[in-house]
Amino acid sequence: MNNPNPGKLDLHIAEHIAWITIDNPGKRNAMNASMWRQVPDLLGKIAGDPAVRVVVLTGTGDAFCAGADISELHEIERREESITAAAEQALLTCPLPTIALATTIAGRSQLTVRASKELVDLAARGESLAERARHWQDRSAASGEGAEGIGAFLQRRPPDFPYRG
Repeated sequence: MNNPNPGKLDLHIAEHIAWITIDNPGKRNAMNASMWRQVPDLLGKIAGDPAVRVVVLTGTGDAFCAGADISELHEIERREESITAAAEQALLTCPLPTIALATTIAGRSQLTVRASKELVDLAARGESLAERARHWQDRSAASGEGAEGIGAFLQRRPPDFPYRG
């Protein structure tokens, strides 16, 4: 079936940050075959740009990414070499800090919002992330944020994150 509104990946570079936006809102930003194929090339282009210090992946609308577009699984899975594996390998080997900004989660967890903002700002200035990332990981564990998020998901209820700033 021909999709009149195929999904796409949009790249925007501003203030040392490369924003990759998954844009397929009609399918909750599910990744079609074309989108999967674009990931290694986009990340290669970004990694070769000395002005870029961090990569942020985000989605259009209310969803970050629903995964693979099941209507194109025949195309995604038919190749000798998996196009999803190539995209995932490109993400794993990207030499820049890479952050997935899942607004449906981060928009509700104030600790995650605060931590993400600080880490993106540090990366954009070319500063080390390791110490602050450990700090936020420790705060998250101590606050119960992760346990609440998982519990809410499993119980299919809105989360009541304990972190208040």
